Amino acid sequence: KGIDEGLAAAKLPEFLVQDARLKFLQRNLAGGRASLEAVLKQNPEQLSALEMLMESYATNHETAAGLQKIRSFVAQRPSSAPAQLFLAGWLRRTGDYKGARTAAMAGKKAAPSAVAADFMLVERHLIDGKIDDARRRLAALPGESQSKPEAQMLAAMMEQQVGNYPAAIQHYRAIVAALPQSVVALNNLAYLLVEYGNRPDEGLQYAQKVKELAPND
Repeated sequence: KGIDEGLAAAKLPEFLVQDARLKFLQRNLAGGRASLEAVLKQNPEQLSALEMLMESYATNHETAAGLQKIRSFVAQRPSSAPAQLFLAGWLRRTGDYKGARTAAMAGKKAAPSAVAADFMLVERHLIDGKIDDARRRLAALPGESQSKPEAQMLAAMMEQQVGNYPAAIQHYRAIVAALPQSVVALNNLAYLLVEYGNRPDEGLQYAQKVKELAPND
């Protein structure tokens, strides 16, 4: 009732998002999506509404239809880096790596300083085995961005891929120092310390920490 009163006064995004959330709880998918689309018509860059809309399709096994809807909203703002990167993220999750790279490149063009696009592109280079391209793009990042856990993770993956295990260990240590509950970093660090670092006791400590954080994995 409060939401309806708010919407009667003004179709503000805050009311529309709450309206969508309530309708989804009532299994009114069409109504909830309509409210979110109304938000996105006002501002296609409102990522929380984009995420909620896409999740409504994905959880109902309609991912392809959801992606088509997201593409149409992103097309309204082709120079919007946040919108392009949002699309790139979902395309990557669905296995459309070529589309994800195109969207990431569009995001990078729209906002050259957006390092999130660089992270996506580095990851794509690593998947394609283009180590030199990945290394160059990482090296071109600003110094403060290179120290971020996301960049350290990509660097660790790169060094591990080429067999430079001491460098990979160093990067994983930096991640664990910044994010002590990173299961991936802890697990990979434990493995490298045991297999290549000749430090099984230390590796065991990290492995035990992983087991505590993710007992069912």
